[in-house]
Amino acid sequence: MAFESLIATKCGTSGTLLLGIDKDLQKGYLYAVGHATGTSTVIQSIGLVPAIRFSSPMYFRWGVPAMDDPMNGE
Repeated sequence: MAFESLIATKCGTSGTLLLGIDKDLQKGYLYAVGHATGTSTVIQSIGLVPAIRFSSPMYFRWGVPAMDDPMNGE
């Protein structure tokens, strides 16, 4: 599966929640990504985001860096 857009946010103490958006199909898929450990990094598919059409030409994450949750990662 290929995504034209990815949006990430912190999940728990060491994970990241990713939303992958397929603009051709106008669908979004959620993934939980564990702490980066190379090829053994856990990527768990949560599945299709139901009842939402992702038809916007642009997606982004909005936040104030000092007030927003810091991302987990390397």
